Parts: sequence; C-alpha cells; structure tokens
Amino acid sequence: MPGLGQVMAQDPRFSLCAAKRFYAYLNEVPLDAVPVAAAGDLQTALVRSGMNVRALAKAVVMSDEFRSAA
Repeated sequence: MPGLGQVMAQDPRFSLCAAKRFYAYLNEVPLDAVPVAAAGDLQTALVRSGMNVRALAKAVVMSDEFRSAA
C-alpha cells in the first residue's frame, strides 16, 4: 500500500474528478452540469499547483462562473 496515494494522484482522472467535484460543490450545481472547459481549466490549476486543493478552491471562487452565480 505504500505509494498508493502518489500513484492515484498521478492519474489524470483523479485531478479531473477533483476539479469537477470542487466546481460542482462550490457552485451548487450537479456534477454532470460542470462545463468541460471549466473542469479542464481547474484541472490544470490543480496540477500546476502541485495538487494543492487550496489553489483549486481559489481557482473556483475566482472564476467568472462563480462570481456571476450570485
């Protein structure tokens, strides 16, 4: 089991799933309503930050979609 988390984090499906779930939760939309382009942008932000979820959350709340939701 050692290293399992690292292997999971390296799988691109993991970062995309995390990005979609953060977007859906913070924007209060169903998971299947997450725009593909937004999920991709958030996935990029997550990976570039070294998988830092704070950076992902910040990217979501700083997005145009989040600001216009109010």
